[in-house]
This record gives sequence, C-alpha cells and structure tokens, in this order.
Amino acid sequence: MSLHRLCPLFLAIGVLFGWANACRAEETAFCATKEAIPVDIPFPDMPISIGEHRIESRIDTTGLMDVANEASMGIEEVDIQIEYTGPGQELIGIIHFGLATAWRYSQDDPPPPEHIYFKLLKKSLAPGESVTLIGWSLRVFVLCPDKARLTAIRVRFSDGTQFLRTVSPWIFQEIQDRMPESQFRIGSVPAQNSVYLVQLTISATGEVQEVQQLKSDLAILPAVVIDELRKWRLPPRTRDGEPEASKILAVLRIMREGAGCDIYCQIPLARADLSPAFVLIDLAHTSITTPARPGFEGFEVRFGGMDTGNVW
Repeated sequence: MSLHRLCPLFLAIGVLFGWANACRAEETAFCATKEAIPVDIPFPDMPISIGEHRIESRIDTTGLMDVANEASMGIEEVDIQIEYTGPGQELIGIIHFGLATAWRYSQDDPPPPEHIYFKLLKKSLAPGESVTLIGWSLRVFVLCPDKARLTAIRVRFSDGTQFLRTVSPWIFQEIQDRMPESQFRIGSVPAQNSVYLVQLTISATGEVQEVQQLKSDLAILPAVVIDELRKWRLPPRTRDGEPEASKILAVLRIMREGAGCDIYCQIPLARADLSPAFVLIDLAHTSITTPARPGFEGFEVRFGGMDTGNVW
C-alpha cells in the first residue's frame, strides 16, 4: 500500500474510534459520517452479520465495516458490494469490502486487480469470529449518503461451497495499473499549480474518447494535456464481468513542488460542480521526477493522491 494511502486510511479509522484529527486535522473532509451508517440487507439468510459501518471522503473514499461469521463453518472468502445513494435516490458511488485467506495469494500470485481491497487473513474466519474490513474507492463522495444497501455478496466456505446473492449487477469501476510518466515541452503547461474540472469519456475498450473541460481555477486546459489524456488506456468499467463505456468526472491538478500545495490542498471548485462524486487526478512535478528528455519536463501521474494502481 502506498504511503499516500496511509493518511486517508488512518483518518477513516479515526472516524470509527474517535480520533479523526490524527492526520491533517486542518483539512475538511467532503464527507465523514459521525454516526454508523445502517445497511439495508435484502438477504435474510446471510451467513454473516454486518455491524459498525462508516465512510470518509477526502482525496478518495475509505470505508470500515465490521462483519461476523454467523455460519457453522469457517469462511475463506467474502466479497461485498455496497451501493450508496443520496436524498433523491441518486447513486453516489459503490464500495467493495472483502476478505480472503492469505494462503490463496502471494507476491507472485496476488489478488486480481478488482480484488485489491481484500483483507488477507492468516486463517479462515471461524464461526462467531468477527473482523473489520476496509474498503475504498478512488471516487470522492461529495455528498454524504443517506442510504447504504447491500446489492451483491459472495461467501466461500472452508468446505468449498458458496453463498451468492445479488439484487443488482456486480459493478467494478475503472481499474488502472501503472501509468507512465507524462512529459510536456517546457512552457506548454502552467508554471504554477492549477486545477481543472473535466469529464472523461471512456470506451468499452478503455480508450479516452473525449476530454471535456467544465471548470478551471486558472485558464483553458492546455491542448498538450488534452492530447496526453487521450493517449491513456484505462481498463473499462465492468458490469457482471462485461466491459462497458463510462464517463468520469475528474478534478485534474497540475502540481509543482514548492508551490505551497500538497495532495490535501483544498480544491477551489464549488461542491455543486463536483457532486455527487469525482476522481482526483494529479500531474505532479517533483525533485524526484525522472529527468525528461532535453526541452521537456516530466510529471508523475497520481490517482487519489497516490501512485497509480488502485480501484476507481
């Protein structure tokens, strides 16, 4: 897990245990649920119970959920999909929570990308045993959800049998592996920090088909940046395993070291423009950025304030 991930993770844990000011206390979360969020569970025969459940959104969205094994045998794997909606039943976002026994995976055979949120246990979850699961999404929830609903669950027991229930498709947002550094000719991008609100249209095959600028704190998004974004290939969103086209609302920041801002800087855009959720994308130029070819400068690509390689 990247060091960039640790701060929001500690903040989320702090919400649950009452010390949310432990990390960057001066920053205001878009959404931090002080009270546990009740989860609507449409499956009365579930072999697990869901207890305390909270979320927090700053540069991504982190969730905590307590689950207990109510079955008569050990549990090897749990996969949970929670959908969050606002006052008008508008879908704000989806978070997946999960666990698996560590013996199933290794450095040479890690969990598949869509299951990177799995908590790895040293042994099966025994009957009556409970555990806290951590889920996250690179989508920042601008609205705090009114409701949370369990829409899909899969439980695999120690004898190899499974419990599977769904009321809506399994939906995994776009997943990005490594993104190469971007290089721009010196002078072609702003020399100061700048922020742009854009909408990316992603095809079912992962191409960035369209980049539409919606707002900016500075000026028009440079054409060279638009051209660079159109070169990106993002594994597409899937619905029950089938890829589909999607649109992503994103805050794109050009960040320069020493310019008085880090990943937790306030985003100078109205909440109404960012609602209900957005993805934070940074093009960051730092002293440790790989030297670019002559006449160019290099920028690291970061999603949710961290190096690429996590679920959106």
